[in-house]
Amino acid sequence: MRKLWVWCLFAELTGWCAWGAGTPPATHEPSALVVSFDSANQLYEKQEFLEAARAYEALIAQGKGSVAVFFNAGNAWYKAGRTGRAILHYRRAVLQAPRDPDIRANLQFARDRSGLTQPPLANLLEEVVSRLRADEWAALFALSVWTSLIILIALKIKPGWTSALRPYGVASVLSALLAGGALAAWWHAHRSTERYVVELSATGQTVLHAKFGPLEESQTAFSMKDGTEVLRSGVKGDWVQVTDNGQRTGWVPRSSLAGIQEARR
Repeated sequence: MRKLWVWCLFAELTGWCAWGAGTPPATHEPSALVVSFDSANQLYEKQEFLEAARAYEALIAQGKGSVAVFFNAGNAWYKAGRTGRAILHYRRAVLQAPRDPDIRANLQFARDRSGLTQPPLANLLEEVVSRLRADEWAALFALSVWTSLIILIALKIKPGWTSALRPYGVASVLSALLAGGALAAWWHAHRSTERYVVELSATGQTVLHAKFGPLEESQTAFSMKDGTEVLRSGVKGDWVQVTDNGQRTGWVPRSSLAGIQEARR
C-alpha cells in the first residue's frame, strides 16, 4: 500500500492540506474536528480507520475528490471492514489514474480477498480504451489532427515534399481516426453505460438479493456480495435493474448501489 506520508508531501505541494471543513454526506458523517487531508491521514496512521474514512468522505463531499483522496478513502474503508465502500473509491481513483499500479493492485486485492469476480465489461475494447483518460485521448486526437493539417499546408506550399511527407501524413490521419474512435468508445463506456458498486455498509447487510421484478415481494433471482460491480440495464421508481459479471439480471433497491461515476473531481 502506498505510503501515506508520500501523499502528505504531495498534498503540501499542491495545497490539499489547506482545505477546510465542509458539509459531510448524510450517510457517513465525519467528526467535526477532521477538516483536512492531513488530519485524515493522521487518523489513518493512528489506525482509527473508520474516522479516517469518514474524513476522506467529507473531503469528497466538498468536491475535493482527488486521486489521493479516493485512494486513501479506499484503504481506510477496507481497513474498517467496509469492502463495498473501499472498492467504490478504488474504482473512482482508477477513473482519474487508470495506469496507477498501486490503485489497481489494491483494487484487485480487495476483490480477491472478498471472493469477487472481475466487473462486467461491454467488450475487450472497453478495457483497452480505459487505460487512458478521456482528456488524454482527446489530446492525442487533437495532436493528430493538427499534425495532419500542418502536413497538408506544407504540401500546398511545397508540392515537392510529397514523397517525403506522405508517410507522416498517412500516419497522422490514421492516428486521428484511432484516437477519435477510442475517445468515442471511452465516452460510451464511462458515460452512457452506468456502473455501480453494491454498497451495503449503511444497511448492515452482507448480501444483496436481486429480485426478478422491481418489488420487495418478488422472488430472488440471485444474490451478490458487498462490493460486487454491476451495470445498470433499467430503472423503475426506486428500483434499478442490474447485470453482473455472469450476465445475470435482476432488480435491486437504488439505496443499495453507489455510482462509480459520481463524486469525481
